[in-house]
Amino acid sequence: MPGFAHYEADRTKRDWQVVTERFLAALDEHRFAELLAAQPIPDALAPTLRRVKWAKTRAAGDGPAIDKLLVTLLGDDAAAAQRAHELLWGRIEQQDCVFAATYAVAETLARLLPLVTEEAPRRRVLKNLADIVCLPALAHEDERRFADVVTAARAVLPELAAFVQTADDADARAVMHLLAHLGEPEALRARLDDAGASIETRAFAACALAACRGLAEEQRAETLQHLRRVFDGEPDPGLKVILGLLVRLTGSEDAPVTPPSTPCSSITSCTPRRRTGCSPRGAR
Repeated sequence: MPGFAHYEADRTKRDWQVVTERFLAALDEHRFAELLAAQPIPDALAPTLRRVKWAKTRAAGDGPAIDKLLVTLLGDDAAAAQRAHELLWGRIEQQDCVFAATYAVAETLARLLPLVTEEAPRRRVLKNLADIVCLPALAHEDERRFADVVTAARAVLPELAAFVQTADDADARAVMHLLAHLGEPEALRARLDDAGASIETRAFAACALAACRGLAEEQRAETLQHLRRVFDGEPDPGLKVILGLLVRLTGSEDAPVTPPSTPCSSITSCTPRRRTGCSPRGAR
């Protein structure tokens, strides 16, 4: 026990149980620290990781070296990768605040994406890249660095679009959110039109399409017409409600509405939480 100041008399566990649990937790942290320290940096990743002076890049706290966390994140050990993920986010985001390391990690992940070929590590790169770029503070804290992140993300647009059009899960929806931030509607339109995709994924694609940033007026008009066309032929009542709402929220006076007979209970669970339907960050 750290000391009597931390002692809690009113507990459901005996002292020996608490001491054992804390000892095992400390042992686990010690072993993971040893694993990180001994983690070699693969030759294929070394040039990209060494572009950043991680020791001098401002991050939250004094945790493990970020380059070692990134290597572990992309490793074959799923449990170690999850632990590295948690520690990495503890260093690059704190209470909605971002740091220089946040931008550096995002750029690095974008540069690493073409080098990572294994499915599970590649998914981790895509998901973390999307989650970081979509952090609300990232675009405002340092506009110049954010522009660099956007440039790095645009360099891997083919990989992002390909993943969105093939994956049908939360990871793919996080990347859709990223494409909406980048103002890239093509892959979102294709996913919305894909009859083989789940209703949830198609609904999220519609919301992300409507939320695309930086589109020209002509592109906005094309997006509206696309949503209208899908609405007209959509058989699922829940998705039809979402499409109708998205079209009406554009300000169109003659926006379509769903038939009055459509029951509210038929709306699927993927109804957007806000106007854009995109959450600020997916589950980590």
